[in-house]
Amino acid sequence: MRQTLSNFAASVTFEGLTQSRFPSHVPQLIAGFSLYWVLQVCDHHLYFGDTPFTRSFLPRIDGVLDFFSAHIDDNGLVSGLPDDVWQYVDWVTTWGKSHFLKSRLSHLEKIQGV
Repeated sequence: MRQTLSNFAASVTFEGLTQSRFPSHVPQLIAGFSLYWVLQVCDHHLYFGDTPFTRSFLPRIDGVLDFFSAHIDDNGLVSGLPDDVWQYVDWVTTWGKSHFLKSRLSHLEKIQGV
């Protein structure tokens, strides 16, 4: 798990997104996968309590969130992504409701010490 988190952190581009596969000779950016990485960092802290390790990712997490914040349109939706960023989302009907995401964001605030 630590290796995966570290590899994706190392893949962060100048735009602030993680690459969807890394290491790779051909970069590929899928915007949503960067958010999954943020959730992976939260999960790692939740299950292992490894605060120094997870805090080391906060600058890159901020970069991911800044990227999305910069692409919110007047309707509050993510839009206007660069042409090299895939807009891919997958879902299944068995996924839980939004409380799952809220609990992860709450945990991220705990990691930050907010």
